[in-house]
Amino acid sequence: MGRLLIIDDDPRFLQVMVSLLTAQSHDVVSLTEPDSLIQALEGEPFDLAIFDLHMGQTNGLDLLQYARDKKPELPVVMLTAYGTVDTALQALKLGAFDYVTKPFKVADFMAVIDRALKQGGETVEELNLSIPYGLGEIVAASDVMAQVCKLIEQIAPSDVPVLMQGEAGVGKKFAATAMHRASRRREKPVTVVSCANPTEAQLEAELFGYVRGAFEGAAEDKDGVLMQANGGTVILEEVAALPHGLQAPLLKLLKEKTIRPLGVDTDINVDVRLLATTSTDIAERVTQGRFDSNLYTRLTAISLEIPALRERREDVIPLARHFVKYLASTPNGARTFAADARGLMLHYDWPGNVQDLRDTVQFVVEATEDALLTSKHFPEAIIEIMAGKHISPLNIDSSPGRGVAAANFIRSKSATLSNQISQTRSS
Repeated sequence: MGRLLIIDDDPRFLQVMVSLLTAQSHDVVSLTEPDSLIQALEGEPFDLAIFDLHMGQTNGLDLLQYARDKKPELPVVMLTAYGTVDTALQALKLGAFDYVTKPFKVADFMAVIDRALKQGGETVEELNLSIPYGLGEIVAASDVMAQVCKLIEQIAPSDVPVLMQGEAGVGKKFAATAMHRASRRREKPVTVVSCANPTEAQLEAELFGYVRGAFEGAAEDKDGVLMQANGGTVILEEVAALPHGLQAPLLKLLKEKTIRPLGVDTDINVDVRLLATTSTDIAERVTQGRFDSNLYTRLTAISLEIPALRERREDVIPLARHFVKYLASTPNGARTFAADARGLMLHYDWPGNVQDLRDTVQFVVEATEDALLTSKHFPEAIIEIMAGKHISPLNIDSSPGRGVAAANFIRSKSATLSNQISQTRSS
């Protein structure tokens, strides 16, 4: 249990709070005079502080600011009978772990305390030594992503095409790259090609290559990506956007392992493995007649669903540590996240997924040279969203049970994987 400091100018309320907390085996130091905070923080260290927002002439936010300046690693929970968006925004901007509005349910309050202690209880050494299961650039602390990594390792030795599906920013390209690096082709090239942005003519030239005079501006022969990666792997990003005119040549590659560069009358043998990604529902495009059904069948011989980051919150903090390790360092050593920053990251929904988190971590490390990174360094837009929705440990379930649907999907895929590979090889 933890050593807690609580300050409230209402003796009766304070007595109740102390009884509740000591009943949970916490060591509690209680104060009715806000001015005593200075002396308290100079004494033995605390694991958590709890401040009332309104105490006579004293503003609890001033106490919060002082505590954050003197003890930035100390998580602080604010109590208020005036729970407004502005109040929450101010508290979160100053680095509060969370705030609780009076009156509150005891179970809800204790849940906040437990979560704050859990977030604040890690030492710098523990933060730096905590290394989750992972594969390549994939960081997997959650059960569902650990299953994804294991499935990638299981699929990697095969040459079967694989489709990586999931929202933008979830890490589909990293999953495809990890599959290549775990395959027998690991010593050969791996090339990433986007199907979303180029014109059909540009993409055709990039993939299949051309000979001199094949079109205006073709001054010399040039091998396409598929030839350059011979023996290796080609990753097609956003394959659902593949122009209709290139779908038949790609299907031919999968069926016959041959390509025909622009301006050439004969087929050329190539040995490449195709891995594809998409954030768009390809099945719907097949129904609409915009994507060849036979190509769809070939590309989805095996498909992996990469869950959104909000469905695997256990990965958020390990990912953030992974990013900060490579993005920033200080003369004083490794940079780590304070409890309030970890709480903020854990409970934000990350609409842009892993890429969104990485961009935010980069913003934070560039905003300060401090070794300890706090929530006050985060983009104001994120803080405002958190304050407006009051996203807190009270109403976010970040237990290992999240992402169950994705985990079941992966287990189902894993159970039938050998049969799928066998059928694809024989077709």
